[in-house]
Amino acid sequence: VVVRNSDRISFENVKVFSQTRLAFDNAVQDEAGGAAVRPQFFTSYTVNKGASAPVASKVPAALFAPEAKVEQLATGFSNATGLTADGAGQVFFTDAVNHLIYHWNETSRKAEKWAEIPGGQPMVLGFVPPSSLLAVSYEKYIYSLSTTAAGEAQPVDETAAPVPQTKLMLPVGLHNELTVMHDMLEHRGYTYIATSNTATSSVIPDEHRGYFYAPGTLTAIMAGGTGRPILQSSQMAAFAPGETHYLTSEDDGRTYLATVDSNWKLTTKVFAERGGTSVVSDAAGNVYLASGQILIFDKSGKQIGVLEVPERPGSLAFGGPDKRTLYIGARSSLYAIHTQAAGQ
Repeated sequence: VVVRNSDRISFENVKVFSQTRLAFDNAVQDEAGGAAVRPQFFTSYTVNKGASAPVASKVPAALFAPEAKVEQLATGFSNATGLTADGAGQVFFTDAVNHLIYHWNETSRKAEKWAEIPGGQPMVLGFVPPSSLLAVSYEKYIYSLSTTAAGEAQPVDETAAPVPQTKLMLPVGLHNELTVMHDMLEHRGYTYIATSNTATSSVIPDEHRGYFYAPGTLTAIMAGGTGRPILQSSQMAAFAPGETHYLTSEDDGRTYLATVDSNWKLTTKVFAERGGTSVVSDAAGNVYLASGQILIFDKSGKQIGVLEVPERPGSLAFGGPDKRTLYIGARSSLYAIHTQAAGQ
């Protein structure tokens, strides 16, 4: 909402939701004074004529390197998201509308075009050691590409059933609610009414699933059917049975600790009553959540800071040779800031 030439305009109990990721920067913005509400959920806000935008908060000194600030590295993207980093700290991200996958070259300080998906929209990436990326397109195709040299993305063939010792690459930065994760893992789908991907007309109790392995590895993406929640995710992580990762849901407004068992059943425990689109942690136990701004929590789930970003952040990854750079994918730009502790 843009407020213009108005005074005492009150908004109550607001939820902004879109069928797509990152559809907006601010929920409400006063055109004259610049005051704005970034969160997509809020209970009350009144726009008063003449109110100015608040002064930006300081970077939390204890969490970031001395004199650190959010730096814009590159811009001009339709949406820089799907961030992932390889074992050497190289960062890769997607720009779906332009069909491109990018690599941030720290030496040249440029975002390099790494691969193109002709006619396809790469949504999210996952790194698979030692040197592979798995990419998911909006058209429900899975591609593999190398982290060592730019080149053509190769479609991945489907395997009907998982092989022993499989690790599953699962979405952990959800645009949708957590229930769609259970639907995917439990092979449950839905038939949607025309023009909607939320209103359902029937349940598909045994929806098809297949496994798409990174070449020469035991790490796979499980996909099939409607494709939810992978197609709207902003971050992925590889789960071995019994392994736990942070998982956040923008629509739920919650962040969880998520574990899968040997039968790929998902269990979760609420970590924080705030949700977003991407979540990462550092070696000191701090947790960074892309949620309007970047919210920072300690290992107990207590919020300990906020890092403000000029645009709505959608995807996060720790990278750099020492893993002490937090990379931030946002609406049109890639940002970074140096941290005290290395990312995990």
